[in-house]
Amino acid sequence: MAMSIVYVIFIEELITSDLKLKPKAIKELESKISNIPYNEIIIDFSNIGSMTPDFVNKYKSLLNKSKKIIHEVNIPPHLEKTFNHGMKSY
Repeated sequence: MAMSIVYVIFIEELITSDLKLKPKAIKELESKISNIPYNEIIIDFSNIGSMTPDFVNKYKSLLNKSKKIIHEVNIPPHLEKTFNHGMKSY
């Protein structure tokens, strides 16, 4: 049985631990996702200290455009409300 390959992106290492809506950061994340040759990606939110609702909305919009299967893990408890609120609009 063939195993599928899952790629992990540590968002803190790619962008920063304070996620704000910055065009460069979103473009970098979009480029990283589109250039990964695998169909399944895990985005790890470990060590993220803050996240703006604007970032979440742009992030969710980016995911909706992608044809890849993307899972988010390790969203800090103090940011779950912000993260889940952004999900409602999609």
